Amino acid sequence: MAALLASLDSALNIAFPDVTAHFAIDVAAIRWLVISYVLSFAVSLPFAGRIADRVGHLKLLIRGLLASAAAFMATGLAVTYSQLLAARVVQGIGAAMILGAAPALVTLASVEDRRGRALGLFQMSAAVGLAIGPLVGGVLVDDFGWRAVFLFRAPLAVAILVVAMAARPPDSRQGAGAAGPAPPIETVATPGALAAVLRRPSLVVANLLHMVSHAAAFAIWLLLPYYAINVIDIGAINGGLLLTVAPFATAVSAPLAGWLADRCGAFVLSSAGLALEVLALGMLSRLDQNSSVAIPAVALVIVGVSMSIYGVPNMRYVMGAIGPEHQGVAGSTVQMMRMVGIVVGVFAASAWFEVRRSNVAVSLGVAADGPASFVPAFRSTLGIATFVAGLALLISAAQVVAERTAERPPVA
Repeated sequence: MAALLASLDSALNIAFPDVTAHFAIDVAAIRWLVISYVLSFAVSLPFAGRIADRVGHLKLLIRGLLASAAAFMATGLAVTYSQLLAARVVQGIGAAMILGAAPALVTLASVEDRRGRALGLFQMSAAVGLAIGPLVGGVLVDDFGWRAVFLFRAPLAVAILVVAMAARPPDSRQGAGAAGPAPPIETVATPGALAAVLRRPSLVVANLLHMVSHAAAFAIWLLLPYYAINVIDIGAINGGLLLTVAPFATAVSAPLAGWLADRCGAFVLSSAGLALEVLALGMLSRLDQNSSVAIPAVALVIVGVSMSIYGVPNMRYVMGAIGPEHQGVAGSTVQMMRMVGIVVGVFAASAWFEVRRSNVAVSLGVAADGPASFVPAFRSTLGIATFVAGLALLISAAQVVAERTAERPPVA
């Protein structure tokens, strides 16, 4: 339930044009609405995971829900864009507390041969939030304005908080650190867990691929809402419905991905997922003003499946390679790499898009904020994202070859 709550931030994407208009900012400035949340999330995650390992995963989850409820109210009531960004920082910290604890709770409650399926269900819950978020966001923006995409989550956070508090054991502690005292500040550092990651090159590769794949894919979530509303003019509700396609496909395919993760090599599945991502990004890079809405819809289905085929085995691989005493840190590492990828993707995609759009506007003698300049810049940005995802695919495939070579018995 907490994973679903955190992923409902997808309701915000379809509100980007409304937020841009309300605060009289340009498309490039909207990236700070993403970065303020994602960066605080990514920076807080390693500390949140370590604290969860020391004081109890459920305990930190409850604190994260409380912080999130307060942040949702603050963002929804912000008067200036600066206030909105500050509240998003608090929201990111609350989400880090939630997701620094939740994957560890799932992993520690699962036996080894069913861990992939358990994490698949966790991924499915998060994907359900991602799936319904844009549609709910579209309805809320049309009927109540952009503030509603924040405010509707505050009572949900409170409701889940009540359930989580009811689930507490009598000593109010849960997880690997249940028996120890609250940690002094020096124990928040994570040298043991980080060393466990860094001394295994395959874990480093897995985390880097996780980062790169999300960096490439985020160009979709940054620019597609503007394409849907301002270029092909399908409206906020239909635009939100379009954006639900990818996470819905992730939710449907996540249990299968978990089942496969218990049986197949992580890099074999990640290569398959990255290949699907390359295909989908390539399709989106060919869109123009006359494209049928069916094309981005099909591409988003492929993206959604790629996220589960890639993400679930990757999480299982990383968390299974680190001891139970560091499960909070392990789960945080996976989430952090995803967030770092999003930050990199936002910066790179928005910067390239703005430069390309400005150059097109000058060369064609058209307005920089019109469809004539938007579409070439959109296509160029998605083309670069396709290339980046292709590089990640090559690295993942090379890791498959390296692992199979290492497993092959020597020739007499």
